[in-house]
Amino acid sequence: MTKKSEQTAQNMPRGFDMSAGMVQHNLEFGASMMAPFMAANISILDWNANYCRQVAEGYSQWFDFLGHRLEEDATFAKQLQSTKDTQGLSNVCSKFFETAAKDYQTEFSELSKLPDNLAKDATDAAGQQNGP
Repeated sequence: MTKKSEQTAQNMPRGFDMSAGMVQHNLEFGASMMAPFMAANISILDWNANYCRQVAEGYSQWFDFLGHRLEEDATFAKQLQSTKDTQGLSNVCSKFFETAAKDYQTEFSELSKLPDNLAKDATDAAGQQNGP
């Protein structure tokens, strides 16, 4: 096996050795050629980290909201059980549904900002990648 590898090395064209040596001596040139790609990758990694953070915050906000709404639903069920007359039942239901509608409207309004923020971050990252 050693003879075959020695033969292969001996059969290599001399130009190959010379070009390999040139690459080794011009690391600065190679690094300068890769700099734009590295900057783009860093920009993409920064955007991706920010994207993941914002999505996680959105999920956290949504689950906090759902926890709050489940508590409100449980309170509503207890109020229904303790209501004795139709007027009280009407008041409890109307208050519950009014509050729920406001809560959902507010929450959806907040969550609808997430795609806008993500799109803004993406365009900012693309602008950084292309330079000033």
